[in-house]
Amino acid sequence: MKIKQIISALLVIVFTLSLLGCAENKVTRDEAREQANLLVNAVSSGNFSYARELLHPSLSINIEEYFNTNEEKYGVDFQSGITVERYTNFSSALYDSDVKGSEYELDIDISVSGKTLELTIDVVRNEQGFGIYEIEIDD
Repeated sequence: MKIKQIISALLVIVFTLSLLGCAENKVTRDEAREQANLLVNAVSSGNFSYARELLHPSLSINIEEYFNTNEEKYGVDFQSGITVERYTNFSSALYDSDVKGSEYELDIDISVSGKTLELTIDVVRNEQGFGIYEIEIDD
């Protein structure tokens, strides 16, 4: 009987320690918002080389081309200024099997050239690194 109690206690300790280890690598709300704000500021100032540095190492897009395409699509000029109106939604995962790490998704209403658009970004921390893993713009 004592052996079962000892094994149970050890399993609880191991499980707790593994959760604590994962929590250290979690993408926080503040980190996700900081990445979003840095991206918005970089794009609105035309600093696409810095915007590229904010991306996760596994995201291989031409960030300037991506925003230029969306400028044409929505008839806006991101370099005329982007205002974050509000954060509308978020989801957080301590571990996401698709990215093999922690993920935080933010939906943000932004104002550009008098239009309101929704910017969605996913920020990921995994073995490959930390950064913006996905960007999506919708009207």
